[in-house]
Amino acid sequence: DVVFPAGCSMRKIQFEVCLDSNGKFVDILKHEKGSTVLCPDEGTSLTGVNTRANVFMEKALVAILLPSDKQTCNIFAKHDSFKRWFELGVAAGISELQFVLDFLNDDDSLSDLQDKCIALGVKDGDIVGFSIDGVLVPKLPGVLQWWEKYKSNSVVKTGNLMIDFVTGELVVPARTIKFAKGLSIIGGQASGSALVSFNASAFESYGLEQNLNCPMADRTADIIMDSLNYLIENSVTIADTKFLHWYAGNNDVSDYDDPFGMFIEPDVADDVTDDDEKVAKILADELIQSP
Repeated sequence: DVVFPAGCSMRKIQFEVCLDSNGKFVDILKHEKGSTVLCPDEGTSLTGVNTRANVFMEKALVAILLPSDKQTCNIFAKHDSFKRWFELGVAAGISELQFVLDFLNDDDSLSDLQDKCIALGVKDGDIVGFSIDGVLVPKLPGVLQWWEKYKSNSVVKTGNLMIDFVTGELVVPARTIKFAKGLSIIGGQASGSALVSFNASAFESYGLEQNLNCPMADRTADIIMDSLNYLIENSVTIADTKFLHWYAGNNDVSDYDDPFGMFIEPDVADDVTDDDEKVAKILADELIQSP
């Protein structure tokens, strides 16, 4: 449950544009806060100024060109890139994606959707996805299998195999890896933070670019980042620090037995007041006297 299929990650979704089995608009659904969907992920190749869109789910500004003062030529290029993912999926035999593509290419349908989203309070930064007959695009049959094959076929060939920094095996190295998410509260980027980053010319002195300076296979990188994101999601934040921790062989540790539990919701006797000093002393005594 921690490591996802190759090239995939859990992506946030806030609004779902529902189309029927004939590709006609049905409704716009607002998802609960924190709702996520297993979705194809392009990884850190999306950093910096570029015209590549995320796969199948994007900001409303990009996915449906929601009117905004942030619209630039770059946004329109990213919208075309967003549609290109659906074209590739259709070419691979996932015919349902043609409904979304036709909808996005129809000016009247897109304009009407924009008006409905504005009335609903959708913001340009909200993440929008599409569904066909009640099934979100990333969950359509064959989508994740197509993406895994697409990723494996589009691996950048470097001319030479390299030693995986983690496993020690000879592999075709990944040039980019997924983002670490959920670190904005401690100074990370809201869009995600790169665990491995080589963004200066000095890193290219040996003729290596991007993550080739720390070579890992795609799957190695996925396992590391999926595990890291799981730990971040279940971490404890104290002041400006996140504490990532786990227990060998058993994650089913009760809050009472978890040392980090005292920093979240102290379990104290009913007759103890909320006075911070008293609570802290009781917790400290319990920890010191514990077997």
